[in-house]
Amino acid sequence: MAPRLTIAIPTLNRAQLLTRAIESALAQTSPDIEIIVSDNGSTDDTPAVIDSPYASIPSLKDAIYARGLAGTSSGPSAKTSKAGEH
Repeated sequence: MAPRLTIAIPTLNRAQLLTRAIESALAQTSPDIEIIVSDNGSTDDTPAVIDSPYASIPSLKDAIYARGLAGTSSGPSAKTSKAGEH
C-alpha cells in the first residue's frame, strides 16, 4: 500500500540544513509517510548527509539518482517518483 503522505525536500548545497529538514519530516505524527530528498546537483557534503545515518530508514527515499546538474532541477523527477497519496 502506498504511503498516505509524501514529503519532498529539494536541496542544493545545503548539507548543514538538510539534517534539520530530514529530522523535521521524520518527527511528523503520521506514521504513514514517505520522504524524498531531491539533490539538485550539490557539490558539498549533501550526499554524505543522506547516506548516513538515514540510509537505513525505510521511509526516506533517496532521490539522488534524480540529481540534476547545477542550474537544472530534479524536482520533476522527484515528483514522478513519489508513491504517496498526498
